[in-house]
Amino acid sequence: MLCNRYSEDSEFLEPVEDSYFLASDTTSFDINAKRVQTVPNCPEGVSRILRIKISACRLKSVPDGLEKYFNITSLDISDNFLCQFPKSFFTSFPNLQTLYLHSNRVLAFNYMLPATLSLLDLSHNPGINAESIWECPIPNLETIRITHCCFHELPSVLPVWKDTIKNISLDGNYLTSIPHYFAQLIQLKDISLFGNKMESFEMVSFPQSLRNMNIFFNYIKEWNASEPIKAMSVNLNHNLFRSFPVKILDSIEIRALTLSHCQIKGELNIVLPKNISNLDLSYNEIENLGDQFVSSMTNISCLNLSNNLISSISDSFPEKIPMTQLLLNNNLIGSLPVSMNNLKYLEILNISHNSLVTLPSFSFSNLRIFNTSFNCIVELPDTLSSSQYLTEINVAFNQLKTLPRSLSQCRKVIEVNISGNQFIVFPRCLFSFSQLKMLYASGNRLSSIPSSFGSFFFLQTLDLSNNHFTELPLFLHQFTSLKYLIFSHNLISCIPNDFQLPLSLLLFDLSYNKLTSFNLSIPSIFSLSLDCNAITEFNPSLVPSSKFISLNSNFLTTPVPSLLEQIMQLPSLMSFEIINNPIGFTSELPPLPFHFFNDSSISAIQSFGVGYSGTMGTRPTMEDAVTFHQYDENHSLYALFDGHHGEKSATLSALCLQKELSKVVSVEHHSVPTLFSDSFEVVNNRLRSLNVTDGCTAVALLVKENTCYSVGVGDSRIVRVTKYSVERLTQDSKPTNRLEYERLRGAGLTVNAEGRINRKLAVARSLGDFWCGEGLFVKPDVSSFTLTDEDDSIIIACDGVWDVIDDEFAAKVVRESQSAQDAATTLRNFAFALSSNDNISVIVIKINPIEGQQGLQYYNTIEILQQPIEELDVDADLGVTIASPRSNVRKRR
Repeated sequence: MLCNRYSEDSEFLEPVEDSYFLASDTTSFDINAKRVQTVPNCPEGVSRILRIKISACRLKSVPDGLEKYFNITSLDISDNFLCQFPKSFFTSFPNLQTLYLHSNRVLAFNYMLPATLSLLDLSHNPGINAESIWECPIPNLETIRITHCCFHELPSVLPVWKDTIKNISLDGNYLTSIPHYFAQLIQLKDISLFGNKMESFEMVSFPQSLRNMNIFFNYIKEWNASEPIKAMSVNLNHNLFRSFPVKILDSIEIRALTLSHCQIKGELNIVLPKNISNLDLSYNEIENLGDQFVSSMTNISCLNLSNNLISSISDSFPEKIPMTQLLLNNNLIGSLPVSMNNLKYLEILNISHNSLVTLPSFSFSNLRIFNTSFNCIVELPDTLSSSQYLTEINVAFNQLKTLPRSLSQCRKVIEVNISGNQFIVFPRCLFSFSQLKMLYASGNRLSSIPSSFGSFFFLQTLDLSNNHFTELPLFLHQFTSLKYLIFSHNLISCIPNDFQLPLSLLLFDLSYNKLTSFNLSIPSIFSLSLDCNAITEFNPSLVPSSKFISLNSNFLTTPVPSLLEQIMQLPSLMSFEIINNPIGFTSELPPLPFHFFNDSSISAIQSFGVGYSGTMGTRPTMEDAVTFHQYDENHSLYALFDGHHGEKSATLSALCLQKELSKVVSVEHHSVPTLFSDSFEVVNNRLRSLNVTDGCTAVALLVKENTCYSVGVGDSRIVRVTKYSVERLTQDSKPTNRLEYERLRGAGLTVNAEGRINRKLAVARSLGDFWCGEGLFVKPDVSSFTLTDEDDSIIIACDGVWDVIDDEFAAKVVRESQSAQDAATTLRNFAFALSSNDNISVIVIKINPIEGQQGLQYYNTIEILQQPIEELDVDADLGVTIASPRSNVRKRR
C-alpha cells in the first residue's frame, strides 16, 4: 500500500497543455508524471501519431479521446492505477504492435486485442488472473512479460497464443516448476525465471534449442535434471551450489554458462566441453585453477573469474585459444603463467587487485582494455608495441616510475589511469596518444606539466590531484573539450592574471591548496570546490551556472546576510557548503531553495581530529548531506546521508538526527542502543509528516565517553581502522543480498534482475522513499566497541567511495595521511580518480590526533619538489605536436 497521502491524487500534478497534443511536427506523445484527463482530438495529427506513452500520471481510467489515435503501433500506459479498460478499447488500434501495461492494478485481462500485437507487458500487476491471460486471443503474440504478478503456479492448459510465442518472462513470482506443456511451445526461444522459488529444476523436453534460459536467484542446490538442458545460454547466478554442478556440462547445447554468486569453493579442475565459449564464475570462493580446467579451454571466448580466492593458475593454456576476454581481478594471484601468451586474440585483460609484482613479456595484438591496477608491479614489460588497438590503460596504484616506450605505438588510446604510482614526470609514451580523452594521474610526485600537453585536443577529464603542483599551467584553455579539471591537494597559491579556462568546463576542483584569493570567472561551471585554502573573499557571480559550491575551511569574512543575498542570485544552485570559516554563526536560517551546509548545523569536535570532503562528481546534482556535532566533551555525533532522487531527505535527516540525539547526554550506556535505533524511526516519521518524495541512506557514529555506537541504513559504510587491522562496523544492504531479498519480498516489494526495488531503487533499506510502500525502513541494529590505544581512525563514507575502494585500501590511505582532513580529501580524490560516477562524501575521525589538529583543523604540509628536467620534445618517434595558443577564449574579470 502506498503511503504518501498524495499517492493516488493526480490533482497536484502539473497538467499537460492542450498545445502539446496539437503540435504539427510531432509523431508521438511522451508524457510522464503529469495530469492527463483528456487527449484532444487533432484531426491533422490522428494519422501522424505512431507512439503514445502516458506513464506515472496516476491514471484510474484511460484518458478520453485516446482511442481516436487509431494509427499508433506502440501504447505505453504503465505506472498508473488502472484496473480495467473499456471492453473494445484496444481494438481501436488496428496497427498496435507493442502494449505496455506494467505496474497497474489489473486483475483480469479478458479483452479483445488487435491481431497485429506482438508484445504484451503485464508485469507488476500483483494478483492478476493468469487464466485470463492464457485465454486471451492474440494470434501473433511473440513476447509476453508477466513478471512480479504473485503467481504460485501457472494454468494447467496451453495458452491460446501457444503457436507464436517466442519469449516468456516470469521473473519475481513464486513458481516452483514450469508446466511440462511448455514443451509444446514450439516457437519458444527465451524463458526467464529470475527470483522464483525453484529448489530443483526438471528440464522440460523442448524439441527445439532455446536461446536463453534464466534461472537466476532461485534455491537450487544441485543440478539433478534427468536430461541435458537445451539452451544456448544458461544463467544460474545466485543459486545455492557449493560445488560446480558438473552434470550441467552434459548438455552439448550450452554456449554461455553463468554461475556467479553460487559459493562454489576450492580447486576448479573440471574438463570443459568444447561447446562452451562463455563462462562466468565470478563472486565465488574458487582457490586454484587446475591443469584439466585450464588445458580444456580450447574454445573459451570469455572467461570471468573475478572476485574469487584464486592464488595459482596452471601453466597449461592451450595454443590458438580463441579467448577475447579474461577477467581475473580481485583475487590473490602472485604470478601469471607464461602460457597466457597463447591468448593471441585477447581484447580485454583485467588482472587488477591481485598480488602481482611482475608480468611475463606478453604480446597481445588485439588488446583493447588493459587493467593491472592495485598490484605491486614495479615495471611493465616493454612488449606492447603490437597492441595497436589499445584504447584503455589502467595501471593505477602500483609502484611504477615509468611506462614502457613500446606503448608509444598504441595511437588509439583514449583513457589512461596512472594514479597512485611514483611518477615524477609524465611518461613519454603519453604524448603519442593524440586521441586521449581521460587522464587520471592522482597520487604521484608530479610537479609540472610539459608544454606537449597542448596536443591533447580531445581531453575531457584531467585529474592531477594529490601531487606537488605549485602553479596552474597557462595552456589549459587549449583543451577545448575539457569538462572535469581536478588539482585538489596540491600547493597552488595563486591563479595567474592571464589564466583562462575552456568554455566546456563543468567541474573545477582546487580544494586543499594554498590560494588566498579566487577571482576567476567561469560561466559554464556546474561544480566548484575551493575547500581548505586561505581565501578571504568570494564572489558567487563568478560562477553563475553552479549547482554545487564548496568553500569549507577558508578565511572568508563576508557578512552572512550579504553572502546569502549573493548566492540567492544563482538560479541553478542546489548545494552551498561553507563550514569552518570566520563567518560562522548560529542564528536560524531563513528558508533557502538549496542545501546550505554551514556552521549553524555543525559544531567543531575538539576531542578528535575531524576531516570532511565531498564533491558532486560527475553527477548532475549533489544529494549527500553530513553532520557532526559535539554535545559536550564526552558526547559527539558523526553522520552521513546519501540521497537519491533528490536531496531533501538527506538534508532534513541530518538536521533531525542531530537534534534527536541530544538526549544521549542524559542517559546511561545500557539505554543508548535503544535510543539510537529509535531516533532513526523518529527521523523517518518526520520525513513522512513532511511528505518528502525522495529518500536517503544513512550511517552514523555516536560517541559516548569512550564507547562508539554505530548504525547503518542502506549501503553507505563505517569502517574502524586500528594500527594493524580493519573492521567494518555496518553492513551494506543490497536488494540482491538473499536475506534482504526475502525480507523485501515478504514486505510486498519487488526486486528485479538488475537489483532494483519496484524497478527503481538500488538499496534495500532507506529513510523516506514512501512512494515505494512499506518495507524499506527497518529500525537499525546498533553495534558498539570501546576505544583503545590501538585505534587509529574511523571512516564514514557513501557508496560513491566504497564502489571503487575497499576497506583495506581506505585504511592504508588513512594511516599514511598527516591529518583527518588530509585523509578525507585523499579518499575523495582517489575515489574520483578510480572513476566513481556518484556523489562522493567522506568523514574521517582521527582518534588520537597530533597536538593542534583536534577538531576541524588542517595543515597543508605537502612537500615542494624540485622541478624535474623534462626530455620530451627530443624524441621524434613519439609524434608529439606542440599546440599553438587559440584565440576566442574566456576573459578574466
